[in-house]
Amino acid sequence: MRRAVRPVLGLSMFLLSLSLSCDEQLPLYAEPNFIFEASLSGFYAHSLSDNALKIYLTVKNIYHETFQEEALLQGELLVTSVRDSALQRRFTLSFAEVIEGPGYNRRTGVLTMEPGATVRLGVSWDFVDDRGEDLRYDFFKYVEDPACPSRCLAMPEEFTAKAFVLLYDRTGQVSAPPISLQVCYVFAYVGSPCSSAITIPPCNDRWSLTGRVCRPQRGA
Repeated sequence: MRRAVRPVLGLSMFLLSLSLSCDEQLPLYAEPNFIFEASLSGFYAHSLSDNALKIYLTVKNIYHETFQEEALLQGELLVTSVRDSALQRRFTLSFAEVIEGPGYNRRTGVLTMEPGATVRLGVSWDFVDDRGEDLRYDFFKYVEDPACPSRCLAMPEEFTAKAFVLLYDRTGQVSAPPISLQVCYVFAYVGSPCSSAITIPPCNDRWSLTGRVCRPQRGA
């Protein structure tokens, strides 16, 4: 059984105990209501070796004390299409998704969160939803890139992401405010002699392209 998470009070609690008379007792410790805050961020990565939506969850200790305990680290991240809410991808968050956590000891499982410290988790979505639908072929709408006929440019698509995580078993879950992510998907990566495709939102110029409809071939 895990012991309850408590801030490491250290010297301050020791000095407080000395200031009390023999008849006085320390006040009962109460967990602070607001300990951690979470935020989401993300971007679409398009390169020779990667073509996916990257989403990151950052959790920060906003309390004025240090927390140190065996971590539970359980959570969930959900991505949903704005155009079709039935299109979703749900990720389970665990220790495997930790990509940056200076206070996390993978050997012992202990997570130390000093004031202002953060732990960052990340997922990479390949655009296949929970039903197995591949958005690259079944959802995105493409036009041919007039500057590079062998490349298909998808119309901008908007997704929302939301997430929650539980760092310790006694502190309660922390939720991140939902964010909106606009994706300018490109199928596929084409190098020289074609110039790099614009993938930075809002990529509204694609609506004005007069190129032909582009239909990516499966397995390409």
